Amino acid sequence: MVRVKTDDSACRFTSLNKDQDQVTLLHGQSENSDSAWRCLDTRQHQVTRVHGQSEDSDSTWRFTSLDMHQHQVTRVQGESEESDSTSRFTSMDMHQDQVTRVIVGDDSDSACKFTCMDMCQDQLTHVHGQSEDSDIPCRFTSLDTYQERMTRVHCLSEDSDIPCRFTSLDTYQDQVTSVHGVSEDSARACRFTSLDMRRDQVTRVHCQSEDSDTACRFTSLDTRQNQLTRVYGQSEDSDSACRLTSLDTRWDQVT
Repeated sequence: MVRVKTDDSACRFTSLNKDQDQVTLLHGQSENSDSAWRCLDTRQHQVTRVHGQSEDSDSTWRFTSLDMHQHQVTRVQGESEESDSTSRFTSMDMHQDQVTRVIVGDDSDSACKFTCMDMCQDQLTHVHGQSEDSDIPCRFTSLDTYQERMTRVHCLSEDSDIPCRFTSLDTYQDQVTSVHGVSEDSARACRFTSLDMRRDQVTRVHCQSEDSDTACRFTSLDTRQNQLTRVYGQSEDSDSACRLTSLDTRWDQVT
């Protein structure tokens, strides 16, 4: 059974085939406007060879080609969901939730000028641009994630031009390695020269505490399975308290 709305702007199908809840070789426009979905093909919840615009408005998702197979989307060209000025994709490819070769600009000249984005099994590679908020934070020159990894990230933090000037960031299985910069709070806090996390570990950390200049000037910090080793500096409370030259914890021990 095929049902086509009588509204001029809805679903002008030229071909429709349904077999076991499949829809194949659908040509026409979407249910919402004249400008959307001029070609649509689905098979077992697949959508292939889709040309046109999105369901929302004339200015969003001008797809020149879209292919879905088992929730895949390949060769997508157009603009984002929001406006003409955001996310002009020149190429997008998804295969098993992958997105590759995405070139885009965001809602202003200063935000998110991605020159290349690649996702494969939740990976992001070769991302260049600025953050979504302003031209100050998160100037990424390269970003790569593989199994929740991030490598070669250069940016400022989301808050201001003072915190988190990372020159390198690498995560692998929730690891963070080679982090350089200052913390999210102020210029005085946590000036990391190196940070490495492996399975909730933190190694080679050089910084100051989050509270003041005089607290916790660590020259080296290493944690492994909730351990702290080779800690040098002052305590979190005052200049005169707990100047530790070495601290090691294992199974809630302090030695």
